[in-house]
Amino acid sequence: MPIIEDGSAENYDVIVIGGGVAGCSTALSLTRKKPDAVVLVLDNANVSSFKVGIALPEEAQQVLSYLAPQYPLELLQDLSESESIPLLSRSSGNACSWSGPDLRENRAQKDGSGIGWHLDRAQFDEILRDVVIGSTESQKAPSLSRGTFIGIEKVDEGRLWSISVQDSESKEVTVYTSKWVVDASGREATVARMLGARTVQFDTLTAFHALFMQIPNALSTDPDHRSIIEASENGWWFTAPTPSRVRVVIYYTDKSNPTARAAQTQSGFLKLLFRGTVHIARLLTKYQYAIVPGTTADNTSNSTVDKSKSKKPAIYQIPAGSTHLTPCCNQRNGEDGDGARWCAVGDAAMAIDPLASQGILNAMKLGSCVGDAIARELLLRPEGGTTGADQPVAPDPTAEVPAVMAQMRYNCEVEKLESYRQAVGFQGEFWLRRR
Repeated sequence: MPIIEDGSAENYDVIVIGGGVAGCSTALSLTRKKPDAVVLVLDNANVSSFKVGIALPEEAQQVLSYLAPQYPLELLQDLSESESIPLLSRSSGNACSWSGPDLRENRAQKDGSGIGWHLDRAQFDEILRDVVIGSTESQKAPSLSRGTFIGIEKVDEGRLWSISVQDSESKEVTVYTSKWVVDASGREATVARMLGARTVQFDTLTAFHALFMQIPNALSTDPDHRSIIEASENGWWFTAPTPSRVRVVIYYTDKSNPTARAAQTQSGFLKLLFRGTVHIARLLTKYQYAIVPGTTADNTSNSTVDKSKSKKPAIYQIPAGSTHLTPCCNQRNGEDGDGARWCAVGDAAMAIDPLASQGILNAMKLGSCVGDAIARELLLRPEGGTTGADQPVAPDPTAEVPAVMAQMRYNCEVEKLESYRQAVGFQGEFWLRRR
């Protein structure tokens, strides 16, 4: 790690490592509560990569209107650098073949509302980053740095973090200092684990996903804009269309399940798909879909890790099981309570089985909570950096964060257990583990 010389490091109140939904929501909430906060968001995402997590529920519109009232969801497309690639499209409903062979449906209202949207997720995250740096007219609007997190240590007698970042283009290393660091680096929890936290893993659920497109000169355009879930003997399947008419198909099973090995190859994935599903296989056949080979895809949830630009296979594997970080943040410390602080958000703090987790919505809510708490903690800090002997120490606003995360995790786990128990038609090891 580079040695910091006096005045050589750029100073911030808060540095957010990871510019995905959770990181951006944290920055937006923080600056909404404390507009003069000096915030840096560090990100290294490859916008051209496909990213899973394309379902945005209706409720997200309310959260976004709180975080960035000047940017209604319908107007986010105007911020896109790619006018030819649509950002979002309305979902017409959710359909599920779970406890029986038939599809049970929850349809959108006649005006299209009620369910939510399907997203170009990588583009959505990029637009959120643009919203962050344009979120306030203050001269201290959040900054965005394109780089890779390298290391972290305490400096200034434990009052500040020294954070080293490698620039994405020049590869030069820059050192920043901050009072707070927020780990929004994804499931890897890169920062928190470097600081001694550990990730507790509850299961080995793994997602295998592939992209499909209709063949040239297909007889008809696919009119199905639903999200479809279908249970099978060794796991479950999900499919939904993206706004650009690419259809994503995902297979969820345990890493130890025999089908996981087969799902790693294109031929094995397709065999499992067409033998193990009825409704999804029928849809792909009816509308003449073919798998997209060699798509460049984001195989890691950590937006601060170097991305390979090499061509990748048609099937991509990512972890999808439930995890949580312990601890999820540190406590007030230092002689005057002004010690360097950290907190994790999003998948770095807790990741939930996608069956029970509205991933984007939960990331926005959790980021809102953490950003607000950090802002209130900064507002309590005396300008001189010390508290008078006769001044009572105010309660730490961030002390509530672990309880909020624990309650959110509990609610999702209860919903997950109830959902898996309803799949009574299968008795395989995958299902027995979850009942």
